[in-house]
Amino acid sequence: KRMFLGTILEKMGFSDAGLNVAEMMQTIVFNLRKKHQPLLIIDELDKVSDNVLYFYITLYNELEGLCGICILGTDYLRKRIEKGVRRNVKGYQEIYSRLGGKFIELDGTDEAEVGEICKAHGITNSLDVKEIYNSYKGDLRAIDRKVLKLKLINRKKK
Repeated sequence: KRMFLGTILEKMGFSDAGLNVAEMMQTIVFNLRKKHQPLLIIDELDKVSDNVLYFYITLYNELEGLCGICILGTDYLRKRIEKGVRRNVKGYQEIYSRLGGKFIELDGTDEAEVGEICKAHGITNSLDVKEIYNSYKGDLRAIDRKVLKLKLINRKKK
């Protein structure tokens, strides 16, 4: 819990030094309420414990109508929440209702988008871009690794 809230505070530019969990939550909520149309983006929520996942309920309740909250995770998060709802696990119906009872699945990155990522990294050769696109298999980290590899190869050629 401390690590989760501490990370949010850190990303907001605050320290968690000397704060207990309740004070950390209060600091997050207080400071988000002061902002104009804030958006809290929480990635990899599928990897947290239930006790940490329940913080979403508190954040939603405290910030409803004042702050957008976007939670991201793998397909496992959707399956976990739906399973929790079916099994009537404490808190899961509340989480599901606060998500509007729906999940938005994103499409994979297409070749043009991979091309733009490559271009941003200085890779413009169409054959290199095609090779990266054909090998990345939906994993954007694979693009970064391939770009670094190509840059090293090109550097050695010079």
